[in-house]
Amino acid sequence: MTAPTKQFLRERQSKHGIDTVLIGSYHIGVQRQPQTLATGQMIIVEIPVYTVRMHLYSVEADDLWWRAKITRMGTMQRASRVIITESLAAHIGKGRLLNL
Repeated sequence: MTAPTKQFLRERQSKHGIDTVLIGSYHIGVQRQPQTLATGQMIIVEIPVYTVRMHLYSVEADDLWWRAKITRMGTMQRASRVIITESLAAHIGKGRLLNL
């Protein structure tokens, strides 16, 4: 995290009493995979790849308390359904989040 970002978060902490910040990002890409057609012909198909990263940052401790990365392939509908079920809510009460 950059120094200006940390300063911004410290200002929010002093003004609004924020202790932690949940930071998320996502990336949509493709993975190329060979696929054999019924005719025996080999083609390259592009399969969508969705990655979601979440970080729980403690402003006061200047430390990442928790982070997760979820990557799924397939249609947006399938990937989003899986990502939602494996999101932050699915991790509450486990690991380091148990201590919050």
